[in-house]
Amino acid sequence: MDDATLLEEFPADDLEANEYYLHYEVSYEWYFDPVYCRYVHFQGYQRLMLQNNGKYEDWEYYRVTCNTLEGDQEYVKFWEKLLSESELIKWYVTRTTYDLRIERLFHYHTLKIATLYPNVYKTLVNSGCMEFRRSLVIDFIWSRPFGDFLFEMWKLLTCDKMSFKDALSHLFNNAKYSFVFAIKAEFEPNLRPLENMCKPLLGSICEKSSEDAKRMIKEYVTGHARKPKTYYDYVKELYIAKKIGLIPSSTTKDVTKQFMVTP
Repeated sequence: MDDATLLEEFPADDLEANEYYLHYEVSYEWYFDPVYCRYVHFQGYQRLMLQNNGKYEDWEYYRVTCNTLEGDQEYVKFWEKLLSESELIKWYVTRTTYDLRIERLFHYHTLKIATLYPNVYKTLVNSGCMEFRRSLVIDFIWSRPFGDFLFEMWKLLTCDKMSFKDALSHLFNNAKYSFVFAIKAEFEPNLRPLENMCKPLLGSICEKSSEDAKRMIKEYVTGHARKPKTYYDYVKELYIAKKIGLIPSSTTKDVTKQFMVTP
């Protein structure tokens, strides 16, 4: 077919609607939203979008937020201020049962912190508080205790020369590790979930130093936590805005600090 017939048979809008170009689009990390490019009052920064790589908790919401540069800079500070509130975090994550009053009180304290950052949209403050709580649950209620469990297993296997099953038996009655429900399954016929998942890792670090073992366990747990990226992560990855000249020179110093990706 010639070009005119081809376009008539397969209009570009139909191809896009049926995700014909999706396979090609995923290789791009960022793009300028064509709709937002028509809004003359938008900052160039607000038109810049990151591709949906399947790792973000709510990519569609992040994409349509259109927060300003100043607002995103303050959002980073807001999130990192929450991370620095160690007493508040400790108080929250040590609750043993769900209590709506605790949730409300925690939300109240995060809102008080948010008042320090007036350029952050109120909708982002609310969603950010929820994402922060979910992040704490993954980090402090699953990831860190599971990392502690693996390190104890490493010590029993490496230092005490126990077998994998004997090491599990040793930890089985320790209430500290009751969250690892798969321990009990290890002793059932034909069920070896922890052995299949953890033994290769523990075997590969049996000759490592304590510091190296801790580091490798942390990397392993982080990689298996399946923790979705939040709006905070989305904003941090928008450091590309500086590289392509979307950030005014008058704010370069501040933005360079805020948009630096942590290794």
